[in-house]
Amino acid sequence: MTIDLGVHTLGAAYRAGTLTVRQVIDEVLKRIAVAGDDKVWISRVADQALQAQADALDAHGDRSLPLFGIPFAVKDNIDVAGLPTTAACPGFAYRPTESAEVVKQPTSSRPASWACARPTACRAIRSMRLTFRAGPARAPPSPCRRGW
Repeated sequence: MTIDLGVHTLGAAYRAGTLTVRQVIDEVLKRIAVAGDDKVWISRVADQALQAQADALDAHGDRSLPLFGIPFAVKDNIDVAGLPTTAACPGFAYRPTESAEVVKQPTSSRPASWACARPTACRAIRSMRLTFRAGPARAPPSPCRRGW
């Protein structure tokens, strides 16, 4: 079964009890594995940690919150506690002990934060076509874009 990862679809399924956060995270991890090394992710939260976050949300989360269980990526020049902030340049890398406010606010509403993405992976700036030391990134498929 392929899960529709649209925000409204996930929210409705969570509230209806027809989908768990663990199912969504397992689907996301499966899609990442199928994509292979597509140069989209600079760093990621470990699979086991994501699954533990998902289990905790399923057990104790407030499904009425608008971002409950919604997986999201964070551009790699925004601090996420424990993940390297690189701005796509390894020479600038450091590991913040605290997440930026823009990350804290949605995570306090319990979405599942799971990766730091390259600029080409962020839809807001998808028109950027940059090549990094790791090679060009393949833009992830999106039902929002025509021709995909």
